[in-house]
Amino acid sequence: MAIHYWQNYSTVHGTRNFGDDINPFLLSKLFSREIIDGDDVCIVGIGTILNERNFQQVDKYERKIVFSSGAGYESIEREFDDSWFISCVRGPKTAAYLKASPDLAVTDGAALLSDFYTALPASRKEGVTFVPHVNTTWRLGGILKQFCDDLGINYVTPDLPFDLFVDEINRSAVVLAEAMHGAILADALRTPWVACELMVHNRFKWEDWCASLGVKYDPVNLGPAPEGSGFESLSSLPRGVRNRVRKLQLKARLKKLSLTALPQLSEDAVLESKKQALRDIVAEINAQHATASPRHRSDSHAP
Repeated sequence: MAIHYWQNYSTVHGTRNFGDDINPFLLSKLFSREIIDGDDVCIVGIGTILNERNFQQVDKYERKIVFSSGAGYESIEREFDDSWFISCVRGPKTAAYLKASPDLAVTDGAALLSDFYTALPASRKEGVTFVPHVNTTWRLGGILKQFCDDLGINYVTPDLPFDLFVDEINRSAVVLAEAMHGAILADALRTPWVACELMVHNRFKWEDWCASLGVKYDPVNLGPAPEGSGFESLSSLPRGVRNRVRKLQLKARLKKLSLTALPQLSEDAVLESKKQALRDIVAEINAQHATASPRHRSDSHAP
């Protein structure tokens, strides 16, 4: 399958990660089998994967098509040549970083998941769901699950089976998301969401995606450092006491957020216009690249 995405969670760690697993599910539905099964063209897909390490992995292909990918990790050290077709990127910050046209800043391609899953009406959505980053799940999953159970919060991790993860987000009334694709899926399925900072939060990519849909980037900090708690510093406390204090603070912040969160959604018209732009781009790629060998094509959106 000529789709490039971040596969380390599955190949190295043997686990799922929803934000990456979107690619084989969605892109194989969107793009022609002639492209997907071919040896000449590679779709560089959804995720924060525009960097030199990933570019080196696709250099062998005669044609590289970037579809809604994002920058945000590591550097970009090359000039894009005619073998690259930058069809669209996640948002304006990625476009600026690539020195590409602002017109290529559409949105994250995961928005099109809602073309394959029916969003439940608001009247059938209920409860608050917390979605940690997959790395946070590994490091704090046990305690976070216990806190969420105690507080009546649904704890949904990105390593769940794909359809189950979608279903959990779809039926939630509010999603508290540290994992950005938890928020992206929630927005696509019209489930209001709140961005959270805990252990793994990349400001660049969140700002990039939020700007693409015209929504406010205003994350809530759930992190362990005390703020306004009366402690000047925890560094002088014994380690065991310090950890207990931080756990109590985290639980208190989760509880407060679940009760007082001000979730948001992109506007219906804005989301639909972005989705239609993505559909049009997919149709263009299929029409132009599935029927002609890359070596005979000269048109490129390379910046």
